[in-house]
Amino acid sequence: MGRGSFGIFCKMAAFLVAGAGCDDGGENASAGMKEVRSELARETSEISRQDLDAVVIGQYDLALDVLRHGAEQIGGKNAMVSALSLQSALAMVWAGANGRTASEMASALHFGDSSHAALNKIDAVLTARNLEPQKWEDGTLEYDATIVRNANAVYGSNRHTWNPAWLDILARNYGAGIRTMDFGRPEEARLYINRQVSEVTAGRIPELIPQGAVTVSTELVLTNAIYFKAAWNDHFERFASVMPFTLGDGERKKVEYVGTQAPFPQYKGEKFRAVSVPLRSHDFNVLFVLPDAGQFEAVESGLTGDVVFDVVTHVMPSEILDFRVPSLEFETSLVMRDMLKALGMSQAFSSEADFSGMIVESNGLVLSEVFHKTYFGLDETGVEAAAATAAVMDEGASPEEPVPFVLNRPFFFVVYESETLSPLFFGRVLDPTLK
Repeated sequence: MGRGSFGIFCKMAAFLVAGAGCDDGGENASAGMKEVRSELARETSEISRQDLDAVVIGQYDLALDVLRHGAEQIGGKNAMVSALSLQSALAMVWAGANGRTASEMASALHFGDSSHAALNKIDAVLTARNLEPQKWEDGTLEYDATIVRNANAVYGSNRHTWNPAWLDILARNYGAGIRTMDFGRPEEARLYINRQVSEVTAGRIPELIPQGAVTVSTELVLTNAIYFKAAWNDHFERFASVMPFTLGDGERKKVEYVGTQAPFPQYKGEKFRAVSVPLRSHDFNVLFVLPDAGQFEAVESGLTGDVVFDVVTHVMPSEILDFRVPSLEFETSLVMRDMLKALGMSQAFSSEADFSGMIVESNGLVLSEVFHKTYFGLDETGVEAAAATAAVMDEGASPEEPVPFVLNRPFFFVVYESETLSPLFFGRVLDPTLK
């Protein structure tokens, strides 16, 4: 992450592949593309605070589930996931599921009766927060304002009749229709969708869908993209000298820190401290959770959605802190099929999967794989992150003396929106020197 650049980017895509089915950037595959869409307008109805909170707590739980069940793939590395992106794309899949397939997805992904309405509400709030940068006379852009985009898209085979009830859910809650395309040219289709992903995420996710993931059997690709870019609300500086960071095994590494002195809201929990650091305009915040020395694993095992939500809602104004956090840059890549099956979502990946709510013809859609990739960077200017997910379906103290809050050992972080408290990104840092 280069100095002077900052932001958060997120991309989520769900692929659904079923039945049967030249590298030109995907133009041929998208030739004659039409949109099949419900006539219903997107809903703007309010959701109760209680129902919204329940969905948001589920998002924190999902983020923790993925981090824990992805431990074998993550190993001893830093990691970040976007539960909001995961839920947004897979909720569109869930909307077309029935029977046991739907109930297993709801349990594994923490969906409930209010999930569609809550995701719609969160998207409306994010859209209202979006302030695109202004271009100065010299051609440079002003990045002082927060940029946040949340986009849903569905690409479907032109060989099917899509269920009107499913189209209604997509339109009312996700502002999406189905853009029909020719998956008989799978590589061109993949390139086209990847280009849309790259445009939404400002080039941070240039290749969400790996080569070979889209085949002639592909019938549907559902995507959600989140792009976020913001500066710290308070002025941060990069400290001239490196300072130690103590790893979990006791090894000490020299790393660069950034920080400031300010009265950030705090929370004191059992075996950990937390501080919420506002981004520009206070519409978004980064929550840092610092376990006590030697207590990282104990805190990690005790974290739940309810615990994190309690911290977010109870951080209180405090004395001035001498806040310091390592300069960070790392990526995470997860293949999620086995992880989701371990969470109880097994039928969706089997020949018994029931996605009959999507198409009028006989059901044959099967979820074959889910990919999730993220990027996170942090420096004195702000934060930068990207996330991408793909689900593939086949057929068959005193003011004079600032109190130190130095993140100099493994910690957790959450980037969340101030009104809904929805976590856009949830991660952990074990070693700031790892990319």
